Amino acid sequence: PSDAEVDPNATGTFSVTASGTELLYQWQKNGINIAGATTDALSIPNAQASDNGEYRCIVSNTHGSAHSQKATLVVKTPPVIVTHPLDQNGTANDSITFSVKAQGSGALTYQWQKDGSNISSANSSSYTISSVSSGDIATYRCVVSNAFGSATSSGAVLNVGAAPSISSHPV
Repeated sequence: PSDAEVDPNATGTFSVTASGTELLYQWQKNGINIAGATTDALSIPNAQASDNGEYRCIVSNTHGSAHSQKATLVVKTPPVIVTHPLDQNGTANDSITFSVKAQGSGALTYQWQKDGSNISSANSSSYTISSVSSGDIATYRCVVSNAFGSATSSGAVLNVGAAPSISSHPV
């Protein structure tokens, strides 16, 4: 079988060609037998992200067995934001971290934005401002991308205020 990429809800198909007599076929996903998958072709209708994995076929008869090479199925799912960044309140010089959690097929890339503009070198699932100041007051969000699309987190507001101080003590 050959590797395959399919859109969500499409059909993924693998096949194997073998020679011999009285052949029996058993398809596996990630090394586990698939119930009822006992022909030279495997069809995965309505493919979902849960169908991603390695597939192979074991062909056997009374004289032995042979394993096909593994073929990978990738269901092309764009990123989905699972956990959005939260609003933050801090005082001058505090360290503030925004985080996002996303899921999707393949490698995910991250780009943090401040008020809609990309932040240079802010390309991980979290973004830290090590010493906030009033110039950092803004709305922050993250754009998560993969080969199949992108998703933008909700905006998280950073407020920077001053801690209270006593200017006149009782006498």
